[in-house]
Amino acid sequence: MGSEKGESITRNLAIAAVVVLGISSAVARAYEWRSLTSFSDARRMAVIDDTLYVVTSGGLLAITDAARPGRQYTNLSDLGTVDIGDIIQDAGGSTWVAGKGRLVRWDGAATMMYPVVDNEGDPFRLVRVVDDGDALWVGCDVGLILFSKVIGGGQIQDAFQLFDDLNPAPLVLDIAVSGDSIYLATSAGLATAKRTNHLALKSPANWIGYRYTDYPELGGDTIRCVAVFEGRVYVGTDFGLFWWNDALNSFTQMPFSVGRPVYQLTVRNDSLFTFARFVVGVVKSGAVSSIATPGMSGGARCGAVFQGTRWFGRVDGGLYYQVGTDYAAYPYTGLPDNDVVDVTRSPDNRLMFLFRVDGPYEQQGDQWVHWPVNVRSRGLAMQADRNGNFYVATFGAGMSRIGDTVAQFTALNSTLQEAGSVGSNYVVCFDLKITDNYFFGVNFEPRDDTRLAIAALDEMDSISGWTTLGVSDGLNGGQMVSVDEYNHAIAVGSGLAGVFYYYYGADPFNKADDTLNHYYEAHPNFRYRINSDVVRVVRFSPKGELWVGASLGISRFDLSIESFVEVTLPAGFGPDITALEFDSRGNAWIGAKNGLGRVDYLNGEITVYTERNSGLLADFVNNLTFDNTTGNLYVATSSGVSVVLSTIGPPTDKVAEAYAFPNPYVITSAEDLLNFNFSGNARLRIFTVAGELVAETAEPVWDGRNDSGEPVASGVYLFVLTDELGNVGRGKFLLVRK
Repeated sequence: MGSEKGESITRNLAIAAVVVLGISSAVARAYEWRSLTSFSDARRMAVIDDTLYVVTSGGLLAITDAARPGRQYTNLSDLGTVDIGDIIQDAGGSTWVAGKGRLVRWDGAATMMYPVVDNEGDPFRLVRVVDDGDALWVGCDVGLILFSKVIGGGQIQDAFQLFDDLNPAPLVLDIAVSGDSIYLATSAGLATAKRTNHLALKSPANWIGYRYTDYPELGGDTIRCVAVFEGRVYVGTDFGLFWWNDALNSFTQMPFSVGRPVYQLTVRNDSLFTFARFVVGVVKSGAVSSIATPGMSGGARCGAVFQGTRWFGRVDGGLYYQVGTDYAAYPYTGLPDNDVVDVTRSPDNRLMFLFRVDGPYEQQGDQWVHWPVNVRSRGLAMQADRNGNFYVATFGAGMSRIGDTVAQFTALNSTLQEAGSVGSNYVVCFDLKITDNYFFGVNFEPRDDTRLAIAALDEMDSISGWTTLGVSDGLNGGQMVSVDEYNHAIAVGSGLAGVFYYYYGADPFNKADDTLNHYYEAHPNFRYRINSDVVRVVRFSPKGELWVGASLGISRFDLSIESFVEVTLPAGFGPDITALEFDSRGNAWIGAKNGLGRVDYLNGEITVYTERNSGLLADFVNNLTFDNTTGNLYVATSSGVSVVLSTIGPPTDKVAEAYAFPNPYVITSAEDLLNFNFSGNARLRIFTVAGELVAETAEPVWDGRNDSGEPVASGVYLFVLTDELGNVGRGKFLLVRK
């Protein structure tokens, strides 16, 4: 891993003092992370030495052979991010990678990461990099940056946000340097200036701007790309390809991709390659012609020639390369997509990923199998039942069950109901819960008083196998968004009216023994107050304690005092909660819009993980899933899936089968801990082989110290684990202190 330095700049790109930045201080408990991302969303391509580099939202993909998987670089490599905007090799042979919050000089052991963040630590998104001798021009989401490669070993030299009368602080999508001029393609129009004196560029009067109101032929303000070729300035917009006509003092449209987006312009040798929706073209001598791409539909966002073969990044996703006269898909691009909303493993070990737009994909080895589930507007949540079927909740298409085939459940064949303000059979099942015998699904905003649809799993193919709970049963809140179940009771979270706790007894179809409690912010009994009526998620802990994640934080029902108490979150974390999950030891994992938190089961201490201090792909957490089979935690984000790997190996719920992990237990630092693969909580005692008690802990983790806090010597030790039911597991291990 290379060293890291850089400087903070305010959100309006005013330069702050130079500071050396590094990854934030180590978290209280270290985990190993794994990133699962997609490299199919190609943004740019570059051939450097003998490698084709593909820039994507999921990281950087390095391809050396079309028949083999490329090397994948993500946030866990020397990039520090996965949201990559550009890669170039400068005139001196150095490779530069630009991404979210990072400009990286990528030179093996000499790699340097330069954070580009505002004074709050929030990253700027770097989109484009152009070499200019001792400096780089960098386009970002709020303007233009001049980065010196020589001053102070590399630092931001200046920044610009005002370009003539264009809207200030635009997104700079592309940069072209020609002679003594610089051209910017921005979200507010085209800007150009003389670049020889960068201090003069601070004045907007020294820029010339071209915007839609003055040049309506462009069709809109956004200029996606710019290039200087054969003495002409070309621009690509959402409405086609244009060149600046001095004689007419206007832009002239080329007969190419008329009325459709042009994404990128690349000058290669004597040609200008044009990448657009539905078509790829080439400009020579002022004329444009199309390039046939049989086998690849939809056009391309980018392309390159590698080892004599044309490669394209398709507009709708995927990498394609030329095989004879046709084009074939390059299959080694990781996840099918990056916007993941849920992950589920079934009891028979099938692993399914739910994508917001593309629906469910099953991972089968290195292959991804798409299940034909209609998610309409978007997928929302997913779970599996005891028989290995998967259930998918959607916004608009009800719920679908994936077994040997796909069965869809809507207002036509279930008690899931149409949304009140949308068209016919538009059914929003916002969340679901699967138990051993029943399905529970919340109706978001139904036409009638139904709030919760219930079905017997073995009878749900018949309408007689369904029933409901609604306003007449006391569930009188709107916008039902979350549901969970524990010991014959369900909790239903409302986005408007707090939480409903409904005890249904042995049979949810029999309401004779049902009871209801409603918990909300202004409840007259303080014990039943939660901190916000805007509930996002409800979850029961393994012991039945109800946790409520809301817009203003977390409330939990403390069973020992039979009252809700507020979980005090660390400063800067939350308070808007997006997800809750519990691991097998009862530790709570909290997803928020600004990170991931872990609440220790024993002492309540909260550790926060972010993009800056861990392997988390994105701070906005969509969902959390604890995998009982592996002990891993899946964190679904819009940038892919972060996997928090288990520290105990494959878990067991039988304490008698537990073993020490790792064994031998080698201690090289205070961070090296001895764990056990028991999935529950247990009291741990460590003995010498002579039977003397060395240490005792309240959880199955040991730091290699005795009860007096002193490091113990190398040797063989015995352990005794006693679970909460009094069951005992025993074993021995070798401790090696270095």
